[in-house]
Amino acid sequence: MKNLVQKIPSLRITLAFAVGILIANKFAVAVTSLLIAGTVILILIAILNRFYSFRFETVFGWLVTALFVLLGSSFYTLNNQTPTFYEDGVFWGTVLEAPEEKPKSYKSLVQIDAVKDSGHIFKTNEKVLVYFEKSEAATKLKPGSTILFSRVPELIRNNGNPYEFDYKKYLSRKKIHRRTYLAESDWSATPIQKRSVKTVAENAREKLLHIYREKNLGTSETEILSALTLGYKRGLDPETKQTFSAAGAMHVLAVSGLHVGIIFGIFAFLFGFLQKQKRGKYFYVILAVSVLWGYAFITGLSPSVMRAAAMFSLVCIAGNIQRQTNIYNTLTVSAFLLLLLNPNNLFEVGFQLSYAAVFGIVYLQPKIAGLIEVKTKVGKFFWALLTVSVAAQIATFPLTAYYFNQFPLYFWLSNLVVIPAVFVLIALGIALLLLSSVPILSGIVAFLTGWAVKLVYVFLERIENLPYAVQNISLTKSALFLVISFLLFTFLFIERKRVRHIKLMLLALIILAASNLAFQYKQLHNSELIVYNNSPNAVIQLISSKTNYVLSEQAIDSSNYILRQINTVIKKQRLDQPTYLTLGDNYSDSILFLHKNVIDFEGKIIWFDHNQQKIPAELNPAFVVSTKSTFENLCGFSDVTVVSTAYPKPTDSQNIHFLRSKGAFYMKW
Repeated sequence: MKNLVQKIPSLRITLAFAVGILIANKFAVAVTSLLIAGTVILILIAILNRFYSFRFETVFGWLVTALFVLLGSSFYTLNNQTPTFYEDGVFWGTVLEAPEEKPKSYKSLVQIDAVKDSGHIFKTNEKVLVYFEKSEAATKLKPGSTILFSRVPELIRNNGNPYEFDYKKYLSRKKIHRRTYLAESDWSATPIQKRSVKTVAENAREKLLHIYREKNLGTSETEILSALTLGYKRGLDPETKQTFSAAGAMHVLAVSGLHVGIIFGIFAFLFGFLQKQKRGKYFYVILAVSVLWGYAFITGLSPSVMRAAAMFSLVCIAGNIQRQTNIYNTLTVSAFLLLLLNPNNLFEVGFQLSYAAVFGIVYLQPKIAGLIEVKTKVGKFFWALLTVSVAAQIATFPLTAYYFNQFPLYFWLSNLVVIPAVFVLIALGIALLLLSSVPILSGIVAFLTGWAVKLVYVFLERIENLPYAVQNISLTKSALFLVISFLLFTFLFIERKRVRHIKLMLLALIILAASNLAFQYKQLHNSELIVYNNSPNAVIQLISSKTNYVLSEQAIDSSNYILRQINTVIKKQRLDQPTYLTLGDNYSDSILFLHKNVIDFEGKIIWFDHNQQKIPAELNPAFVVSTKSTFENLCGFSDVTVVSTAYPKPTDSQNIHFLRSKGAFYMKW
């Protein structure tokens, strides 16, 4: 460990800073207490430094580590302070994102700068999601536009469905806590335009996106090219995302190290001659760093792009001042800088996947590539592509299985084509932007670009349709920890060849296998009822071991939000594909009996009360699912659990589970 810290000096402080962030995320600690503790440690460090001796080396190291842990906690706490939520008055806000068209509205992000209430103006700094009614005025809004509105935003809530993505926490880490819907009469634009780094970047990207859109590449082709080159993914439809994901090429849609590396490679090819001159080296570094961060700027300053820009900047600077760079040290320094700017980056899936992928490429790829000697140039090129893809996939596998519950089996085949294609598409995309005002030439480039995007997408569709293209793999938090432990012990064994690392590898595998067997045994004896929070269509899922049924008032559309929730439950609990039924159907097998609104499942009677029909006295249901808020027809029944899809009223019984306020209902027996 000591040798590792000497080789990668920034590793200790970065890990300590990250640990501090994790502690503050788990436990609320007052900033005052953190500052007092930090001051005490600083005094102790100063005393030890004044009377330094080698015998104090370990104590000194731990004190420095503790100081960075406290710094991480302090930065996280200060960064995540909740703004004041004003509940009345006129709000003055700045549009931060160009409105995105939704089926029934335009969605945007607005920063509330001030509130006027009772004749007083209060400055504030709160970001809110705003859904504008579709109107001509809404289409004219752009980043930097300012608006006035009086409708009070409401707190963002999750639906409380099982295994649901925690949208509320995700947004809170972006400092977004409330949202509102504004009809055309609820707001008005002001003539004031505000300029900031964010709005200037968004407007610059919008101008570039407009060039793509006016070239008639095709709707899907334009959105894919926008994501590949400018990091604009808001226009991508779910089918396109699914195709890239199933083929194992989703990473190319998220602008990251691959894209920044291509930009840097193009720049180095065009301006590498400057490095041959003494003064030219300094100009080369300044120009390279400007290009890298300029690209990061127009792609939205995402964590993955900033990580890559920071890493390439450090490598470029060190290389041109004749300093040998340690890639691991460069990685940890860039991670520390990004966490310093925004501690919430640590919880971004893209941030985690980005660093895991780069570690896999840097550490594993040379070892995998060395297993086979390839002599031809073409063979070496494709072998390098294959080994890079495999190394990145191994390193990111635990995270992708945990977050996305799937594993694309043909990722290696996709990346052999997609990675070179991305290089070509980025070059074509840049050429299209630069030549947009040249009539004939821009038309030729646009034609080639559109067809190149189309060919890539058709290829990925073919991969998606191959047998067993996507394997459903789900990891719990404990399983995630065990898989990561197994990989780390494997890497340690490769480096040090010690028997204890093999023992630890086997121990992690044994515990993982035991927990998997325990899960399967528990599932064999599992009966479960889930009533989803999905207004207005009431949806029930009944689970018996791996067999399950989905019952709904109306048929569930393939694009419906609740279908994604059902599929998540199926993946997490490793269930068979469900039988879909609508209430009113007649169905019977050894597990389920359904007749109109009466359900008999595993010895439990469920009554679906959608029209206030009187429940037969002899039925005695265990559960009643109702779309109403009044329950007079339940008088005389005892030990019945009522679940309602209606809005709760102050006078309603507290014994009723209202889905809208309490989230989904689930019961196991």
